[in-house]
Amino acid sequence: MGPRIECQNETNKLSNGEYPIILFIMSNLHESVIETVGALKLTNRGGFVVKLECYHKASEQSTDEKRDGSTGDITLGKSKTLKLSDVPDVKDGDYITAYANVVLGKDKSGKVWFIADKKSTKVACFTIGGTTLDNELGYVGIEDL
Repeated sequence: MGPRIECQNETNKLSNGEYPIILFIMSNLHESVIETVGALKLTNRGGFVVKLECYHKASEQSTDEKRDGSTGDITLGKSKTLKLSDVPDVKDGDYITAYANVVLGKDKSGKVWFIADKKSTKVACFTIGGTTLDNELGYVGIEDL
């Protein structure tokens, strides 16, 4: 299991009520599988609209990656969660990550993969920031539903 980093809690809240913008670039996590999760969450810190989708494949070695499900629009400063139980094409045991569908911009997919378990209460959290054509998607950590 990789490092556990809480997404947003009272401990890391700033005095103005906001949460700090943190994008982790962890080369040791690139393309790795962290743990089993039942949902994905995306926080939008960019000046654009984005939709969170589930990027999935049947096995770690598979190159047949698919996008399914959607949270709908996520605007600046907002977060949305996509429960795997709401994505029928994702099967328990599939390898999943976040896919940020940036409206009128450059899409990004997560580099950290998880194993799908629709009964799990764990959520893999991601943050996206930047502009429509120059943005970064980062894995933040795990939280409970």
